[in-house]
Amino acid sequence: MADRHRYTASLRVVSTELRLGELIAVLGEPTRGHDIGDPVSSRTSTKREHSTWTLDADLDRERPLDEHIDPLVAFAEVHRVQLAEIRPRCELIDIFCGVFANDAQGGWELSPALMQRLASLDLALAFDLYSTSEPTSD
Repeated sequence: MADRHRYTASLRVVSTELRLGELIAVLGEPTRGHDIGDPVSSRTSTKREHSTWTLDADLDRERPLDEHIDPLVAFAEVHRVQLAEIRPRCELIDIFCGVFANDAQGGWELSPALMQRLASLDLALAFDLYSTSEPTSD
């Protein structure tokens, strides 16, 4: 059966204590990031209260969710010691998954092996669900 969803996944590290430069020194270059004090957007004077280091899986959204998560878990396994060292100074270290649903049906699954790897790294999964279907007018 064809998958009804599309996916993205990212490893996120968020800290109100560590600066982006410190996170880069420990983990390497992120796909994207921002620093404490950076503007939230060009349309507001609000400043960011935390640093965020984000590594994207950067796969085609049509690929299964496991395939998006796997390279991020592999990165975390290689950087297990570094992540453990910075964890006390971070508010969040997780894997964020975007699920783009074509309709209100269907679901997804993760393999037990992948879930064991996530658990051994103490990595939570966060999911955001997005509807890509057109609203119906009744």
